[in-house]
Amino acid sequence: MTRRLVISLLLALLLAGGCARTVTSIVDFGSQLTITANFREPIDVTNNRYFVVFSTVEAYSIPLPPPDSTDEFLEPGTAPRVGDMAPYFSKYYSTWTAYIIVDSLGYSLARGPFVATDPVTRETFAVLGTVGSSISFTIRLDQIFGASVPQNVVFDIIAVEYPADSLKILRDRISPPVRKIEKTRGSVLTESPGANTSISGSLDITSWTAKIEK
Repeated sequence: MTRRLVISLLLALLLAGGCARTVTSIVDFGSQLTITANFREPIDVTNNRYFVVFSTVEAYSIPLPPPDSTDEFLEPGTAPRVGDMAPYFSKYYSTWTAYIIVDSLGYSLARGPFVATDPVTRETFAVLGTVGSSISFTIRLDQIFGASVPQNVVFDIIAVEYPADSLKILRDRISPPVRKIEKTRGSVLTESPGANTSISGSLDITSWTAKIEK
């Protein structure tokens, strides 16, 4: 092989390498979340409250029902019937990013950080409408998390017995296991745990779905 031919082959290889292109996959992130939870009987916004707690960590903490805990499941800033509210912030609310509460006022969002010295501010973003056997809402992810939306949205749907003059006790939830959904558009999580007749039908979550859209 002549010297000229060797040089020509090397130049051809260099040119071929220079024309190579790296293909980068573009991930299509969604901008909003829709959650629906169905109950065995019509919801009761007089005696119950319905929460969706959001976090950026899987190790978030919530008050569990007896016998696992003697703490009440309270909205941040609400004084417990026994003891002080300060431990609730250190044990529970400090691990929450935000929460949605469903009551007679509709669907309201409160964003953290939640600290005992600052009042909690609610923003009602959807009306309750006709009361049926489900709760359902759509909300933008940046409303929940601000500009830094995590790759995985950690959430829990929680039904709480919330009488005016008695203890507020968690009666049903969708975790454990920890529920998290990727913020990629089209991501869907769904489950149908079925009926739990040991609790009121208005607190019994029989199925739920979470979807990332747009």
